[in-house]
Amino acid sequence: MLVKVNDIHRRGYMFKDAKRINEDVLDLIKKRLAAGAEKYGEEILVDDKRDMIQETLEELLDSCVYLACKIIQLQRRKKDDTRS
Repeated sequence: MLVKVNDIHRRGYMFKDAKRINEDVLDLIKKRLAAGAEKYGEEILVDDKRDMIQETLEELLDSCVYLACKIIQLQRRKKDDTRS
């Protein structure tokens, strides 16, 4: 399950201190790995046969789509706000 930015606080991803974000980033990664292990029944194995380059490409392309959609939403909201 993907972590939604809006769900960060609701799901227990409380940011401890803005100046110490590295620990929060590591915590998010650990929770993401745990979610993947729960979903697929195991951790990523060293001898995993998946094409990790292809997997990464697909995930990055998905990320680009989601980010572009959010940017468009924000731009439209800003445009609507200036019209009001």
